[in-house]
Amino acid sequence: MKKRVLSLLLALALLVTALLPMLPTAEAAKTTKKRAIAIVFDNSSSMYICGSGYPDPNYRWNRATYAMEVFASMLNEGDTLYVFPMNPITVDGKEYANDDPLVISGPKDADKIHRIYTPEPGNTPMEPMKYANEMLNRITADEKYLIV
Repeated sequence: MKKRVLSLLLALALLVTALLPMLPTAEAAKTTKKRAIAIVFDNSSSMYICGSGYPDPNYRWNRATYAMEVFASMLNEGDTLYVFPMNPITVDGKEYANDDPLVISGPKDADKIHRIYTPEPGNTPMEPMKYANEMLNRITADEKYLIV
């Protein structure tokens, strides 16, 4: 009889030990920081012309847009990516420029970057950096980044 009770207690202890990790635990409240990332996007004419040795004439353009897509896909909820083009761009028929940047509000919007079109690539102006910096100073975010 004593062996049965002892066996039953040991079995119960093993069962409790096995189920213990499955019990809900109290976690500290997670605070997510809001990040604002402003990218000054070089879509000047030099981005479409590559020297010899590059199989794709849009090599630079493709690399630049791919980098922005990677940034956009890594955004968390509450993060925002602002794309300030050096020359006006269109996405799905809407035009974006320095005073109206393309806004990516999370990874679900990352595909917009793939649809960027530059109707007239031009020079490499410095004004987009000024607009991006001014915008970052105006908005509220826990962390702010400017990428050129």
